[in-house]
Amino acid sequence: VSWKHRITKQLVSYKTLRSLPVERKAFWWLVGRWLGDGWLRHYENEEGKSSPKKSRFNTIICCDRTDNDVELNEILSRVRACGFKYVIRKHRTSYKISLRGKEICKFFLQFGRGAANKEIPGFVQALPVPVLKKFIQGYISADGCKRSKQTGHYKFSTVSQKLAVGMTQCLHKALGIGVSIHKREQHHTASVIEGRKVNCKPIYVGEFRIHGNKERSLCIELDGMLWVPIRKITVRK
Repeated sequence: VSWKHRITKQLVSYKTLRSLPVERKAFWWLVGRWLGDGWLRHYENEEGKSSPKKSRFNTIICCDRTDNDVELNEILSRVRACGFKYVIRKHRTSYKISLRGKEICKFFLQFGRGAANKEIPGFVQALPVPVLKKFIQGYISADGCKRSKQTGHYKFSTVSQKLAVGMTQCLHKALGIGVSIHKREQHHTASVIEGRKVNCKPIYVGEFRIHGNKERSLCIELDGMLWVPIRKITVRK
């Protein structure tokens, strides 16, 4: 038996509806946080086929360990509010919170696997504004920062172009603001982590202001559309 959920507008089974607290704002904050700083350990055996590997359904959220557990407590308060089972693993400079459960792991598969392939599904962008704001707050807590308290200037960065574009659409709907996105190569020092050479992808940096001077804003909202000036058009093959 399944029906359309009143918030996500998706067809969901009774079992899924019970196991995922999609009506809680804390849940959507966690979704945003995972999108910015999380990954999956997912492996599922094909039905009817034997395999030496066991199925795995782990949802991992990472956070800082050098801030007197501020981030950890922020995340755990939402995890407990949602009633999820979890395990915390300590590392030298970070914590990894592992959420156990098949349903939540398969839910996050809809957002893409690997940092460069993450995106925001349409059902998230269709969330009611109060819920969407919590999702944005969760994401900014992971991949964003406040550059100025006076102007409400925020910045976020990601290696996924689809995620950057999706976040601009969410910010437009939830806050009625425009986002400036530019692509840049990462600094050469980012290619070395604890003495190991790693490959670095270009990043997409988004910047926006929540309560800046609207009279100086170059963006105009009209009939649900956001109009911005175009400096130049570049044709790419």
